[in-house]
Amino acid sequence: MDGYGRLLRYVIRAKDGVNVNLGLVAIGAAAPYFYDGRRGKYASELELFAKSAKEKRLGLWGVCPRTVYDPYRGIETRR
Repeated sequence: MDGYGRLLRYVIRAKDGVNVNLGLVAIGAAAPYFYDGRRGKYASELELFAKSAKEKRLGLWGVCPRTVYDPYRGIETRR
């Protein structure tokens, strides 16, 4: 739960067990943010996928290559 009372969850696709969160980060469509410094169950994988997507300039990392990756502050895109 975050500071606003929202439930934060991982999304696992029922039909094949795919972790949607990891998939979105892997293609650069999302970036991890560890709210209040809390690292969850998939933190290590999320970081690996985010760094790989950034290195390959996938998704947001390609459109806004100067964006700084910081999972403890979130991202602000910069062209």
